[in-house]
Amino acid sequence: LEILTQVGDDGFGRDLLALWQAEGVAVDGVRTLAGADTGLYFVSHGPAGHEFSYRRAGSAAARMAPADLVKRLNRVFSAFDELAE
Repeated sequence: LEILTQVGDDGFGRDLLALWQAEGVAVDGVRTLAGADTGLYFVSHGPAGHEFSYRRAGSAAARMAPADLVKRLNRVFSAFDELAE
């Protein structure tokens, strides 16, 4: 399992990277973006049901462009090709 995303160079980003690594998730596709915050998503449960709060504007993940994803996917597929040889 591998994740493709961007995190900020902040406590949340570092904690997420550590968690994913501890859980055996490959983080080669994760880019740490200096000067950006890591996006946050919270779900609250109450009498009215679920309330979602998402803080993504300006975050590292929000700054991902299609070209970033293509580069990372090419690297992942190249690794699979090497394993198949």
